[in-house]
Amino acid sequence: MKKFAFILASILLIGAAASCEKSGSDKDGKSGGDSKNPSTKVEIKLTANFNADYFRYADFKVKYTEGGSTKTEDLTAPAENSRSNWTKTLAFTSEADVVFEVVCTPKSVTYETATKTVSGRTFEYVVFNTNALVNFEVTDYDASGKQLGDSYGTVLKNEENKIDGKVSETHGAGAESMNYNALAIKINGEKSNNFIERQMQSYSCHYKIVKGEDGLSAQTAE
Repeated sequence: MKKFAFILASILLIGAAASCEKSGSDKDGKSGGDSKNPSTKVEIKLTANFNADYFRYADFKVKYTEGGSTKTEDLTAPAENSRSNWTKTLAFTSEADVVFEVVCTPKSVTYETATKTVSGRTFEYVVFNTNALVNFEVTDYDASGKQLGDSYGTVLKNEENKIDGKVSETHGAGAESMNYNALAIKINGEKSNNFIERQMQSYSCHYKIVKGEDGLSAQTAE
């Protein structure tokens, strides 16, 4: 059964270490499974999880399309050294236009910083735990409720070192593996916008549920 592995129409990554990857699909973007039965329902599971450190420096909300209208929910800061856990499953039995956004609004706050010299460059950087997960997981079903093929979609991860959500040492998980550059507010004494530009950013995804010869499937909006 042919499936469309959608990608983000417009992505602003939270960090240089964030990655895009397909989940449950092969290299040509098709998922496997029984091709005899058409898909009559598409379920999309949305996930937006951020470590508590993100909420020290920004407010987050999610916006998504459901029933033809846009819904907005504020994300709540979790306990220290843990992650928020927001998920929403949407079900579609007909063609639809769907938008999903994670909106990041940086706060006017004083950063907790540290300094380290690496390879001759001195970084003043924000003590920050970079762990985050944004997931768009799509599953197709036939009229009997049987899943058709593998789930497919896009995963954006920014998980460095301590994926349990705990800050390691004094630099914050992710700082060392990113060479401190993605968390920097000064490099060799010169002002840098790397922390805001690479960490405090938003995600946007626009896609469609379309009906083809194999039934319903998710496809990136052109």
